[in-house]
Amino acid sequence: RRLVSEGTRPRLPWGRNVAAIDANPEVILDLVSPLRLDASEYVRRSVANHLNDWTKTHAQDVVRRVKGWGQSPSEIWVQKHALRSLVKRGHSDAIALLGFQGDLVCDGIEMPGTVSFPGSFEIVATLRNPGTERAIAVVDYGISHQGANGPRPAKVFKWKTVTLDPGACTTIRKTHAVRPITTRRYYNGPHEVSVHCNGVSVANATFELEGV
Repeated sequence: RRLVSEGTRPRLPWGRNVAAIDANPEVILDLVSPLRLDASEYVRRSVANHLNDWTKTHAQDVVRRVKGWGQSPSEIWVQKHALRSLVKRGHSDAIALLGFQGDLVCDGIEMPGTVSFPGSFEIVATLRNPGTERAIAVVDYGISHQGANGPRPAKVFKWKTVTLDPGACTTIRKTHAVRPITTRRYYNGPHEVSVHCNGVSVANATFELEGV
């Protein structure tokens, strides 16, 4: 069952793209969608990753498909993880479908000005709901790493979901590790950190990476 999902993914990390698959999303979605109810989490996770692939090229097709699902725990889990990239990109339909609403403001970011490699640093953000209704926001953070030829596009990381009544505020913390990994090469220099609420950047700060 997992082979059905993995074998028809349009963006396999270890294989090349197949144009015929990419041109026929509905055919593949018909194959994969029933597996959201599979008894195995191993299969359901594959379905979520598969659908997340499709959001890169056929976002509205995926949103329409998962919108018609039921509200069982397995369906909600797959739906949430299938739309994760759209939420990071601020896709309004995906954000609304997952129940997020309202706009938060960030009253400030606290973090060190210099980070030594390898190491870690803490990001502290104070968020406030300036509206007149309760806000439910998915909060992410992005880091624009320094590359060999200048800053790279920001890599967005998951943080947490925040619920705030009108006028309320909260402070959240996140520790981010800066260590050797096979998928990224680090460079000394300025790096920008941004805080995102429901896909919208609400604040940013910079730090200097040294010791690489």
